[in-house]
Amino acid sequence: MDTILQEAVPKLFGEDVNQKVVRRISKDLENLKASDQELLVEKISNKFRKLLIDDPVKALVTATLLTDGNHILRRALSQCVEEVLKVCCNKIDSLHVAESRKQSEFHIAVKAVYGIVQYVLPLETGVVKDLALQHQLKTVCLSLLRAVVSNKLPSDCSLIVSTSLCITSALLCTGNMEINFLKLINGVIQAQTWKGNSGDSDWSCPDIEIEEVAEFCREIAPSFPVVLMFHGLFNSNAAWLYSSKERGSGSETNIPFLYKVHPVIMKMCRSAASYTFQAFQVLHMWLMCVRKYGNMFKEVQHDKGKKTGCSLEQQHPASWSVFMLHADNSNTVFHLLNSNWENPAKGVSDVVYTCMSELLELHDDRQPGQAKVLAGNMLEALVGSAAWTSKSTYPPLGPGHLFCRGT
Repeated sequence: MDTILQEAVPKLFGEDVNQKVVRRISKDLENLKASDQELLVEKISNKFRKLLIDDPVKALVTATLLTDGNHILRRALSQCVEEVLKVCCNKIDSLHVAESRKQSEFHIAVKAVYGIVQYVLPLETGVVKDLALQHQLKTVCLSLLRAVVSNKLPSDCSLIVSTSLCITSALLCTGNMEINFLKLINGVIQAQTWKGNSGDSDWSCPDIEIEEVAEFCREIAPSFPVVLMFHGLFNSNAAWLYSSKERGSGSETNIPFLYKVHPVIMKMCRSAASYTFQAFQVLHMWLMCVRKYGNMFKEVQHDKGKKTGCSLEQQHPASWSVFMLHADNSNTVFHLLNSNWENPAKGVSDVVYTCMSELLELHDDRQPGQAKVLAGNMLEALVGSAAWTSKSTYPPLGPGHLFCRGT
C-alpha cells in the first residue's frame, strides 16, 4: 500500500497521464485506509495547486481527468475547486479571440467545468453553501451564458456548454428548479441583445416573476440559444425533471415540467431556421426523458410513490394528448413527425425516424405490444391512401415495418 501511495501522485501528474491511468489508480486506491486517504488528498491538492500556477492549461486537462476518478481523487480536486473555476472562466471568456490556441483552451476549460459541476460538486453538497464558491459559480454562469449567445460558439462543444450552464445554475438554486430554469431561459433571451457588452451587471439574469410555468413556456420565442438551453437541460438528465410534487397555482398541481414545455419544443421544430436539426435533436432527447418518466410512473404504481416523485394521480405520458397518434390533430408530436419526413434540413429526416420509433416505444412501455398495433395502423393507413408516386410516402414505412416485424 505504501508503494501505491508513493506512485499515485507522480503518475497522476506525469506527462503520459490519461483516462486509463486515472481509472487504474482509482482501482488501486479502493481499499486505502481513511488516514492514508486524507494524506493522499492533501498531496494531490498541493501538487495540483502548484500545477495550476506553473501550467494552467495542463492543470485543467488534469482536472478533467481527476473528475473521472474515484471519490478520493475527486475530493482532492474539490479542495481547490474555486481556483480551478477561476482559471476556467478566464479561458472561456477568451472565446472571442480568433487564435486557434485560444479556441483549444476554450474546449479544455469547458470540459473541466462540466466535470467539476457534474461529478465533483454534487458529492460535496456542503461546499456549495460556501459564499466564495457561490460567487465563483455565478461567475461561471455568466461566462457560459456569454458563450451560449455568442455566434462564435464552436458547434462541437455547444452541448457541453449549455449542459454545464444548466447544471451550474441548478447548483446555485435554493428554490423551485422549474422557475430557476425558466429565469435562466429569460436571461438567455435578454442576453442575445447584449452581445456587445461585457459588464457583469449587464449580463446578470433579471429576477422576473413567473406565476404560471405552462403559460411562460407557451410564450417563449424560439432561437438558437434557447434551443441549446433545452438541449442542455435534457442532456443533464436533472432529477427534478421527473418530479411531480405540487407547485405553482392550483391549475398546475402535479403537472410535470416535461409536459409543460411541449409548446415551445413544437415551436422550435416548426421554425424554418438554421437550427432546425438541433431543434429536432431536442425533440428526440425530450421524448427519451418522457419515456424515462413513463417508466418511473410504472414503478410508482407498485411502490405507492416511495421511490420516485411521480404522483399516482397522474397518467402515463402515453395517454397525454400531445403523444396521441392522431394524424388529423396538428398539435401532436405524431403530426409534427409525419410533416417532416422530407424536411430539407440536413440530418432532420434521420432524427424524425428515431423520434417516431421513440414515440411508438413510449406507447409500448405503457402497454406491451401496443407499438406493433399502432405501427400496423400506420401501414394500413399508408397503403390505403398513399400516392405511391410521391417520395413522401416511403419514409414512414421504415418504422412501421420495423415494429410490425416485432424487432
